[in-house]
Amino acid sequence: MRVAPMPVTLEADGNAATDGQKIYVNPQWMAGVEASAGEGGVRFVMAHELGHANQGMGGGHAAELNADRFAARSIARQGYDFDVVQQTMSRLNQTSTKTHPGAGQRLTNAKKEYHSEQKIEHESFMHVTRKRRTRTKIPVTRRADRNKLQRENAL
Repeated sequence: MRVAPMPVTLEADGNAATDGQKIYVNPQWMAGVEASAGEGGVRFVMAHELGHANQGMGGGHAAELNADRFAARSIARQGYDFDVVQQTMSRLNQTSTKTHPGAGQRLTNAKKEYHSEQKIEHESFMHVTRKRRTRTKIPVTRRADRNKLQRENAL
């Protein structure tokens, strides 16, 4: 899920967009996202735009849903609650347009991806935890050795 960094340019129009070289954001709109969804909401929007660039800059509903999935995975990996996505989506068009699905469809789509990523992260963590448990050796000190150490330290 690596993507190249992109410069961010402020614009007075729209919400957020990318041309594959830069991310364009409307600072007023982003301030609203941050007010309702916090830093996680801003990260979701930025990840959405990076998702477009990562997936070849296609257009239409399918491209938007793919970018939402990319952003949902990113937010899940960063440990944010799904509320971040819900609050961010509440700031989008609720009805579909030519270029973007409605917020309800986008939210359902992102939710599946978010929970799928959380499950993968949880299973990976549990696998690593189990591995660590079996590899960790706890030194066992015999009572005689412990007594000897205590006597030596007392001198």
